[in-house]
Amino acid sequence: MATDPRSRDMSEKPVYRRRWFRVITILIVLGVIILIAAPYGIGYGAKRYLLANGADNAVIEDVDFNPFTAELGLDNVHVLVGGEPALVLPEMKVRFRWISLFKKRIYLQYVKVRGVDVSILKQEDGQMRIGGVLLPEETEEPVEEEAVEAKPWGIGIDSLEISDSDILYHDPKLDTTLRIGDLGLTDLASWKIEQGKGAELAIVGEINNAPYQFDGWLDPFSDEPGMSGTLVLESLSLEPFAKQAAPLETLSGEFSIDTELDIDLKQDGSLRLVQDGKLGLGTLHVATSDMDIENGHLQWTGKVDLGIQAGGEGLEVQTDGELGSDQLAMQLPEGSLALQLGSMGWKGAVKLKLDASGSLQTGTQGVLSTEQLALDMPADDLQLAVGGISWDGAGDVGVSGDGALQAATRGALSTQKLVLTMPANNLKIEMAGVIWDGQGDVERSEGGVLQTTAEGLMEGNQWLIDKTDEDVELHQDQFQWKGRLVFASGGEQPDLDMKAGLDIQGLHLDAPEQDVDLVSMAGIVVKDLSVEGLDQLSIARLDFNEFVVGKGLEGTDTDESGEQRSLMKVVQTTISDISLVNQRDVSIRELEFKDVTSIVRRDAEGVWNPVRLVDAFPGGAPEAAEGGSGKPGEPVAQETESTPEAAAEAPGETPAPAVRIDRMAIVGESQVIFNDEGVKPTFQTELNVIEAEVLDLDSTKPDQPSPARLDISTGRHAKVKLTGTAKPFAEYLSLDLQSTVEALPILFLSVYIEPLLGYSVVSGQLDAETELKVDKDQLDGETRMTFNGLEVEPVDEAKAAEMESTLSLPLGAALDMLRDKNGTIKLTVPISGDIANPEFDPSDALNQAIAKAVKQGALTYLSMAIQPYGALVAVAKYAGDAASSVRLAPVVFQPGSAELDSSLDDYLEKVAKIMQERPEINIRLCGVAVYSDRAALRGGGTAAASGKSAGQGAASPQDSKSKDKAQPAASLPPVSDDQLMELANQRAMAVKDRLVDQYKASAKHLVKCNPGIDSDNAQAEARVDLLI
Repeated sequence: MATDPRSRDMSEKPVYRRRWFRVITILIVLGVIILIAAPYGIGYGAKRYLLANGADNAVIEDVDFNPFTAELGLDNVHVLVGGEPALVLPEMKVRFRWISLFKKRIYLQYVKVRGVDVSILKQEDGQMRIGGVLLPEETEEPVEEEAVEAKPWGIGIDSLEISDSDILYHDPKLDTTLRIGDLGLTDLASWKIEQGKGAELAIVGEINNAPYQFDGWLDPFSDEPGMSGTLVLESLSLEPFAKQAAPLETLSGEFSIDTELDIDLKQDGSLRLVQDGKLGLGTLHVATSDMDIENGHLQWTGKVDLGIQAGGEGLEVQTDGELGSDQLAMQLPEGSLALQLGSMGWKGAVKLKLDASGSLQTGTQGVLSTEQLALDMPADDLQLAVGGISWDGAGDVGVSGDGALQAATRGALSTQKLVLTMPANNLKIEMAGVIWDGQGDVERSEGGVLQTTAEGLMEGNQWLIDKTDEDVELHQDQFQWKGRLVFASGGEQPDLDMKAGLDIQGLHLDAPEQDVDLVSMAGIVVKDLSVEGLDQLSIARLDFNEFVVGKGLEGTDTDESGEQRSLMKVVQTTISDISLVNQRDVSIRELEFKDVTSIVRRDAEGVWNPVRLVDAFPGGAPEAAEGGSGKPGEPVAQETESTPEAAAEAPGETPAPAVRIDRMAIVGESQVIFNDEGVKPTFQTELNVIEAEVLDLDSTKPDQPSPARLDISTGRHAKVKLTGTAKPFAEYLSLDLQSTVEALPILFLSVYIEPLLGYSVVSGQLDAETELKVDKDQLDGETRMTFNGLEVEPVDEAKAAEMESTLSLPLGAALDMLRDKNGTIKLTVPISGDIANPEFDPSDALNQAIAKAVKQGALTYLSMAIQPYGALVAVAKYAGDAASSVRLAPVVFQPGSAELDSSLDDYLEKVAKIMQERPEINIRLCGVAVYSDRAALRGGGTAAASGKSAGQGAASPQDSKSKDKAQPAASLPPVSDDQLMELANQRAMAVKDRLVDQYKASAKHLVKCNPGIDSDNAQAEARVDLLI
C-alpha cells in the first residue's frame, strides 16, 4: 500500500517545528506574561484611575491575579486626599467565573473585604467624593441612547463578605460613621428574577457607636425590587443629625428600632413600605427659635403600611398598634406658652389616604389617653392642669381638593381632675371629671359654610369655681346634658339648632370663710330645651329642686330636725312653657313655687337678715356715700332722682324686654317665719301661706289688670285674705285690692305698738276689711276694723302724751267711748296719700289715720248718744288733770242748792245709757261751787240769790229765771269755803244717786272727784262736771 508523502514528512519533523506546538508555546508564553504582568497592569491602571479622579496619592502595595482561577487580590490600598486617608483597604479578594462571560454575565463567586476604611465626602458645591474619587457631576445634556442589545449583561455574586470596616460620611451639616462588623450577602444574581427569590443579607455593626443589625433578603433586580427583614438599632444619638434637620437649632435624643421591614417598588413606580415592630425615641430635645420641646420617651409598637404612588402623586398609610409618650414638655418663646404632659398613649388603627388632587381621607379607631397635662399661658392669664384625658372611639376626616371638609367622630371622651386658673383675675375652676359619649360631625362646604353637629350625652362631676380674692365659691356635684346640637357659621349669619335636656345636681354658691351657703339648689332639671336660630329658645319645663338661700347665715335658728334654717327654702320651683325670643322677650305659662319657707329676721342691731346676706356676697355692703353711712342695711343716696319722665325711653333706644307670665303661684305648705330681735321681748310669729296667685302679667300691656289672690293664716285661727288686681307694668303704680282679716291677735303686736303709740296691748283681737286703690301713685281707700276685747295701758309717758296730743284725749278713754257693751270697738280708718312723695311714710300716715279715726269715732258716738246735748261735748284739760278729758254737758244746779231738777232726767238717762252701752267707761263726777252759791247761802236763799232756776245749765233745755230779790250783802253772814266745798260734794252725790238708783248705772264706774270752787268767773254756773 502506498504512503502519502506529506504524512511522512510530518512525522519526520521535530515537535518544536510543528504548528500546534508553536501555538501552544505562544499561548503559554502569553499566559506567563499575563500572569506576571497583569497584577502590575491592574495596579497601574487602578492607580492612574484614582489619581485621575481626585486622589492626591494612591498606593497599592500588592496585587495578586490568577487568570486561571480567576482570582484577584488587593492588599494595603491607600488613597490620600489633602494628606488625609480617603481609602484604606488592607485586604480584598475577588473570584469570578470566566465561563459566565460567554453568557454575558459577570458572576462573582465571592468578594471578601476586611478592615476597609472609606470616606464619603459631600463637598460644599454638592459634588460627591467616595474613597477619594470624585464622582462625575450630573449633566443635563442629552445622552444618546445606545442600541439596545438583544440580551443585556447580567451580574451576580455568590457571596459578599465585609468585616471590620468603617464608612465615614461627611458633609457641611453631618459627620457620621457606619461600622460594618460583619456583612454577608449570598446568592445575588440578576438572572434569578424568575425564581422570585432574593439574596440573603445579614449585617451587624454600629452607626456612631450605636449597635445595629439586619437579617433579611433583598431583590434589586426583580421587576418589583424590594427588600425585607429584621432591623435592630439601639440608642442612636440624634445630635449629629441636628444640622440636617434645619430649621431646628437643637436636636438630641436616642433613636431605637426593633422591627420587621418590607419594602417593595412596584412596576408602576409606586412604593410600599411595611413596618411591624418597635420604634423608639428617648430623651428627645427639639428646639427652634420659636419652640422648645423635650420628651422623656416616645415609642411606637405596631404595624405601619405605607404606600406612595409613582411620582409622589398619592399617599396611603395604615397603622395598627400602640404609641406611648412620657414626660413631654413644650415651651414657646418669652414664656407665652408652656406645656407639660406626664404621659400619652394611643392604641388602635389609623388610615390616611392622600390622592393627586389633594383630597385627604383619614380614619381612626382606638383609645387615646393622657395623664398629668399642664398648660401655662401667662400672656392670656391662663393655667390649665388635667389629671387625665381619654378617648375611646372612631373618627373620620375627609378634605377634598377644593377645600370641602367632612369629619365624623363616634365614641367616648373623658377628662379627670381638671383645674383652670386665671391668676390675674383671681379665678380658679376645678372639675373632677367630664364625660362625653356620642357622635360629632363637622362639614364645610365649598362656599365656606361650616356646620358642626353633636349628639350624645355629656356628664360632669364636682365642678368648683373659686374667686380667690373674694369669699365666694360656686360648685356643683353633677350635671348631665343629653341631646343634639347643630351650629353653622360662615354664612350670612351664624345659625344654631338644639334639642336637649339638662340635669344639674347639687349646685351651691358659698362664702367659705363665713361658713354660709349663700344660694344652693339640690337640682335643676331642664326638659325639652329647644333652640332655633340665635333668637328662639323654648323650654317645656324647668324645675329647681330644694332652692335654698342663706343657709348658715349668722343668727338663723334650727328646724325640728336640728338642721340650721335658711333665710328661704323652696322645695320645688316649676316654670312651664318658657319662651325666649330675640334674646330678650320672655314668655312663661306658669311659675309655681311649692312648699316655701322664708325667715324674715332682724338682729339686735336692727339689721335685717337679707342685708346680712348681701353683706356676705362679694363686695359686702356698699361704701359710704353722700347721704348714706355705708352701714349694713342703710341705703346709699342716689345720684339722680328717678322720675317717670327720666325713665321714659329716649327716641331710638331699644325698647325694654317684654315679659309675660300667665300664672305665678305659691302652693303646698308654705310659711314665713318672722323673727325680730330688734324689739324687746323678741317678736316671733309664723305666717302660713295657704294660697298665693297672680295672673296675666304682661309688660306689653301695661294697662291690663293682673288678678291677684293671697290667703294666709297665723296661729291656729287668724286668717288674712287678699284679692284684687294690679298693673305692675303701668307708668304709675295702680292697685285695686280688697282684704279681710279674721281673728288676728293683737297682743303679740304690742312690741310694735308701744314705741309707736306709747301704749302696750293687754289683750285684743282684730277683724278688718280693707278696700284700697292706687291710681297714679295716689292712695285712696279705707279699713273697717273691729277690735274685740282690746285693752291698752300707757307705758311710755312721752309717746302717750304725743298720742294724746294727736287724739286730744287719752287713748284709753277714747277706746272706752268706742267700746260697746260687748267690749267691741268698730273703727273705720280712711287711707290716703301720695306714695311718689319722697317724704311719704306709710307708718306715720297709718298712725295719724288711726288716731284721727279713734278721736272722731269717740266724739261722734258721744255726740249722737246724748242728743240734743251732743253739741256741748268737748275735749279739754280739767283742773288738776295732766291729760285732757272728754267733757260732757254739765249738770247745772240752782245757786246754793244740791237738789236735781226733774228737767235733767232726760239728759241723765242718756248718760246712763252710754254707761250701759260702754260698760268700760268711767265717768268722773266733779261738783263745782261758784260765786252765786256764796251769795245764795249768805242770803239764806237759793234761786233768788242767783236769779236762775236749778238745771238751767247747758244740759237743761229750760231757762227759768228767779224772781226773788237777793238781800243786801252787808247784812248777810259770811260763807266759808268749806261750806261751798260741801255743797259741791252734795251735788256730785245727788247726780250719782240719780244715775245709780233711777237709771241703773254702774256705781263703780261713777267716780267722784274732789269738789271745786270756781271763783274766777263771776258768771260761772253751779254744776257737776261729767268727765270721761
